[in-house]
Amino acid sequence: MYGDAADLFVLVAAFGIGATAPQVAPMSRSRLVTIISERMPEHVRARTLSATMAYESAADETVFVFGPFIVGVLASLIAPWAPLVIAAALTVVFVGAFALHPSGRHVSHHRDARGRAPSRAVELLRPDLLVVVLGILGIGIFFGTMLTSLTSFMADRGVAEQAGLLYGVMGVGSAIMGIGIGPTLVTQFSLGAARSPLGRTATVMTMLGSGVIVGQALGATAAGEIAESIGTSAALLLPMAAAATAFVAGVLNGYLGHRRPRSR
Repeated sequence: MYGDAADLFVLVAAFGIGATAPQVAPMSRSRLVTIISERMPEHVRARTLSATMAYESAADETVFVFGPFIVGVLASLIAPWAPLVIAAALTVVFVGAFALHPSGRHVSHHRDARGRAPSRAVELLRPDLLVVVLGILGIGIFFGTMLTSLTSFMADRGVAEQAGLLYGVMGVGSAIMGIGIGPTLVTQFSLGAARSPLGRTATVMTMLGSGVIVGQALGATAAGEIAESIGTSAALLLPMAAAATAFVAGVLNGYLGHRRPRSR
């Protein structure tokens, strides 16, 4: 225990941090997709978009893997408050630079003079778009269940503090030769960009980015509860269930994509 604050206070503080955290990744993807779609020659758009989504997904995956590892190292070497202060400083400096970057002044020609999108918000609930959200939710659940079940696995062996290190080592191979997760994320973000209603790319990217975060939170909670009440062996089954969720979403996507009209 690092403090004696009430659990409710800690939960409220955590909710406030999450609710006020700027959605940089979705906004970055939206900005890049808009620029690529409207400023680049048509014959190189698809290739450039795929390469961009690959870079964005690799960056996301690296952060998700190495984030807990870096936090653990900073908390151990300095103090528990250190990761929070450093994260706040990084947010002010780099998010501020991102917000003030000249590329942020580009407005899609699909929006009117007031910046309103021509499509209705209800179009965000189309099945061919929601199935992509389901798939990326499965990836987030995989991240959460894998980290928590791995922590439980290491705790059973009396070295719980090494879980973050081992998770970081796992992330090296995943980030360099991520045969499963990397291409899956790239595909999901690319599908989201392609199926976004006109003028609502930022919203779709936010939905997908939030799907990873919500899935990670749900997965970590479920894995922790199962590991404590049933055991580590049961918790280690959850990452496979998360992978099955992404697989089912892929099958549904194939079906919906086949039925979807080719014209946008």
